[in-house]
Amino acid sequence: MRELIITTKEAREIDQKTCKVKGISNLDLIKSAGLALSKMFLEKCQPNKNCLITILAGSGHNGADSLIMGQILQSKFQVKFIILEKKENLKPENNLILKDLEAANIHYLDQDNLSKVKKLIRKSDYIIDGIFGTGLNKEINGYPAEIIDVLNPSTFIFSIDIPSGIGGDNGLSYGKAIKANLTAIIQNYKVGNLLNEADDYHGEKVLIDIGLLSEDRGKYLLKKENILRYPKRKHYSHKYHYGNLLIIGGSPGMVGAPFMAALAALRSGAGLSSVAYPIECTSNFKMYPEIISHQYSDFEKLKLLLNKRNAIAFGPGLGKNNPYSESIIDEILSLDIPTVIDADGIYYLKPYLEKHHIFKNLIITPHLGELSILTGIKQEELEKRNLEVVRELVEKHRLIIVLKGPCTIIADEEETWFSNTGNPGMATAGSGDVLTGIITSLLAQGFPPLEAAKTGVYLHSLAGSEASKKYGEAGMIATDIIDFLPETIKKSS
Repeated sequence: MRELIITTKEAREIDQKTCKVKGISNLDLIKSAGLALSKMFLEKCQPNKNCLITILAGSGHNGADSLIMGQILQSKFQVKFIILEKKENLKPENNLILKDLEAANIHYLDQDNLSKVKKLIRKSDYIIDGIFGTGLNKEINGYPAEIIDVLNPSTFIFSIDIPSGIGGDNGLSYGKAIKANLTAIIQNYKVGNLLNEADDYHGEKVLIDIGLLSEDRGKYLLKKENILRYPKRKHYSHKYHYGNLLIIGGSPGMVGAPFMAALAALRSGAGLSSVAYPIECTSNFKMYPEIISHQYSDFEKLKLLLNKRNAIAFGPGLGKNNPYSESIIDEILSLDIPTVIDADGIYYLKPYLEKHHIFKNLIITPHLGELSILTGIKQEELEKRNLEVVRELVEKHRLIIVLKGPCTIIADEEETWFSNTGNPGMATAGSGDVLTGIITSLLAQGFPPLEAAKTGVYLHSLAGSEASKKYGEAGMIATDIIDFLPETIKKSS
């Protein structure tokens, strides 16, 4: 079962198609949404009969959903309505709903009643947030900004589809945004429910079904049932049956990175895990007895180490001053061995993209800063359209991208997967090197590249979550993730 993710444009298209195929109006669809939202609100919040529920309604259909919620809830609770737009600026459906509501409970926000409205908001027990929907694409100012500022952190906020102020296609806040306790997402996750700042604003997320027609647009939420299970090992086997891989990286002061990747690879099931590092790093690394280590002082010596490998990783701790890196990456790409390029290795890949190369069996694992180096697009711009840029790259170059972040994007030519099962404790030095080792290990064991990327990201996130339970988000380090890999793999198999 694949859990679908859509863009705001796709959401509008699905709404329109549903109305057309089912022969219903926009208002009918809004009433279905309002009913489902009300049921979810009552189930999750269980308000008492004396509480005050305040509806914050904007001019669009998100506001209309909130008005229907209020209309349903007012039969049992004290409900007040605050309309943040003039009547003439409201959608036709919003005005139709307002005609059926008791006028005494409706406040059209203007300068004359701003103080009164703020007081009402402060004494509310629950706020239903229907100010903006997923289509917001500009900075918030005026009355909505003032209202967001006055919201009491102790008041329970129920947001419809997305917290107002968060962009539906990027998960970024537009100057100001509501911090919800609970966000009821209609039918399908939107991209903005997941990426960037999304988790800092959504609170608990729940999906509600309002009968929209499902459409598979090739974007999915990564869950346990979507990863490839480890095959059962045969008794009649040896280490070479489980992959022989090489991690190329390290530089003075940074040689721990490739060794963490190599150890993570072993903990992920690889039969043999080797590291190749420059000779000047000899005195700077911690030896792990299970890891085979190789020093090199020239390219020809390193080139010999590439023979008979099932997978290669290039980049952990490499730095940008390795004199052999261009020759190394050129050789690796010519061999067509399943390869992961990470960290500074991405810096050396850039000229190949500029030459419009097509890649096979290549996975790159940048964070936003490294993607910025690769594409030449400023990081602030990438945040706004990271999915778009990732899709452009995979379609043009036929590689697989794992864009690391609070919600990691995994994409090939056909599919895009979103993984949001990690935690902020994984934002620590070496965490990305551990991920590189896991994915390289899976490649070496014969996982297809996309499955290696998906499964690797899932296992990495889950092990990180287990590590945070033991050490806390502030106290965990990258090797803690490695320690929890064996148990995580057992649970996932």
